[in-house]
Amino acid sequence: MIMKAEKHKILIIEDDKILTDLLKDSVFKADEFEFTVIHSFNEAVARAGEIKSAPGLFDLIVLDLKLPGGSGLDILKDLRSHGCEIPVIILSSKNAENDRISGLELGADDYLCKPFSLKELYIRVKKIIERHGRAHAKPAPEQKHSFNGLSVDIALREVYVKDKRVNLTPNEFDILKFLIENKNAVITREMLISCIWGGIFIAGGTIDSYVSRLRNKISPCGDFIETVHGIGYKFKAV
Repeated sequence: MIMKAEKHKILIIEDDKILTDLLKDSVFKADEFEFTVIHSFNEAVARAGEIKSAPGLFDLIVLDLKLPGGSGLDILKDLRSHGCEIPVIILSSKNAENDRISGLELGADDYLCKPFSLKELYIRVKKIIERHGRAHAKPAPEQKHSFNGLSVDIALREVYVKDKRVNLTPNEFDILKFLIENKNAVITREMLISCIWGGIFIAGGTIDSYVSRLRNKISPCGDFIETVHGIGYKFKAV
């Protein structure tokens, strides 16, 4: 008997019903995905409460920013502040760089501006789910790292600065993890994009913004992340 592959569970938070129907028919096909659609901010708040209690409800969230009754950014902020690491892709008509960076800094895994290519969205969804699965796979032998008051538990995806836990977004943690695993080596932006985002185009300024926020969060323990101008970054470990 041939076993069917487990379907990925997708939550779509989008007020445009024509778009959600298009996503269901063209991107989130029934043979690959199970999807739940909600159209308002209040519905999203209620569902976020369920997700915080049971993070395994969904494999990925597609989130519109402009919802009837509130902003999708508030939903994202609430989930991330409670340690929820479900991947989130923002869909938005706001295409200014500041808007994109704000969404990514709050913890979105990706940000697509409307109008967008349905094929591109599909590829990004698949890549992010695959990356998230690898990040939560069975841990490798060396899982705990300590550097002058900075403690990183790879298996639990927890970071402590002078014994106080700090909240990192999923992308911030993955960047820190990759830098630590390649400590004292120069890591290019292209390497980060390839290993963390699966080669999907990410603007260099977005990477720099992630690293800047990460650097600030761990700065009480020292200046570990060195910028190698014109190339990328290095995690300095003595």
